[in-house]
Amino acid sequence: MDCMSVGKLLDLWLDGELDSARAAEVREHLDICPECAAKVREMQGLTVLLDQYMPAHTPPDLMERTMAAFNQENAALSLGNWWRGLSLGMRGAALGLAAAGLLLGLVMAGTLNGGTEVNQYYTQLASLDNGGLWQ
Repeated sequence: MDCMSVGKLLDLWLDGELDSARAAEVREHLDICPECAAKVREMQGLTVLLDQYMPAHTPPDLMERTMAAFNQENAALSLGNWWRGLSLGMRGAALGLAAAGLLLGLVMAGTLNGGTEVNQYYTQLASLDNGGLWQ
């Protein structure tokens, strides 16, 4: 094994989570590689230091307070609040884009279907117009 391959396995090796064959390969490499062996000693020293500290204790209601804050923030970002937060100009622009999208969809649907529905619509409009704009 090379140093890079062993380096990726050191955490698992230190925790005893490797199968015996892989653990033996790592051990063999550590016996001949002073750099990797030094890295293992450093990691073991860090583990000893971390074990000396008391584990952090969280308040019993931490999860409830966290979820309440999350839900409150989520409620503030609802669609209704977003819409009310827009200026009148931005609301108009949003509605205009929505209308343009619907119109484009109708035109594309008519084009993809051979235009028969759109042509029928224009024929009906022309018959109502009595020789005006649509003829």
